[in-house]
Amino acid sequence: MKELNVSLNPASWMTSRMMGVIAHDIRTPITVIRGYLKMMLSERTGPLNPAQKECLEAALNSMDQLTGLGGLISESAGKLDQIHAESLCLQEDLWKPSWRELQPHVAEKAILLKEQFPEHPLMVCGDRRLLREMLEKLISCSLSFAGEHTEMSVDVASRKTGEFVLKILVSGRSQGPKGQEVASELLPLVFLHGGKLTFSDRNENGSSFTLTLPGKDA
Repeated sequence: MKELNVSLNPASWMTSRMMGVIAHDIRTPITVIRGYLKMMLSERTGPLNPAQKECLEAALNSMDQLTGLGGLISESAGKLDQIHAESLCLQEDLWKPSWRELQPHVAEKAILLKEQFPEHPLMVCGDRRLLREMLEKLISCSLSFAGEHTEMSVDVASRKTGEFVLKILVSGRSQGPKGQEVASELLPLVFLHGGKLTFSDRNENGSSFTLTLPGKDA
C-alpha cells in the first residue's frame, strides 16, 4: 500500500484471491472448535467446575473474535481492486474537502467546529475516494448526534511510531447503536489502509470516533 498502486499491480488479483481463500479456510476450523467449546460448556461431556467454565468461555470469546476477523478479511478482499493508492495530505486532500461537502448539515445545526492539527502536513498513502468516503461518514454520523448550537472537536496528533490519530468528539450522545454500526461498516476500508477505528459513547463529554492511520513521509 505504501509504494504501489495496487489497482494497477498485476499481483492485486492474486492478493485479493489469496485473502478470500484465507478467510474461507479460517472459517472451517473455527466452526469446529466453536462447536466443541459449546458442547463442553453445555456439560454434555461432563460437569464443569467454575474455573473450567471460565476458561472455556474465554476461549469461545476468542473464537468469536477470530470469526469477526475472517469476515473482515473476506470483505476487504472484495474491495482490494477498488484502491488507487497515492500520497495524500490529510488536511488539504482529505479533511477540508470532506468538511466542505457537509457544510449544509453543519449550517443547519449551527455547529461550532474546533480543530487542532499539527503545524506540519500529515501525509497518508491510500485511495482518495475511499478515504474521503470514510471521513464523510464519520463526520455525518457525528453530526447526527450533535444538538443545535453545539460543538464538534477535531483533534489530530502524530505519534512517534509514524501513525497519526484523528479524533472527532461531539457533545451529544448517540441514540442506539448507530455509531458502532458505522464503525463496523467502515472497518474493511480502515483495514485495507492499515488503520484502526473505534467508537465510544461513554465519554462524559459526548460521543467520539477515533481513527488511527499509518503516516507517510512527505
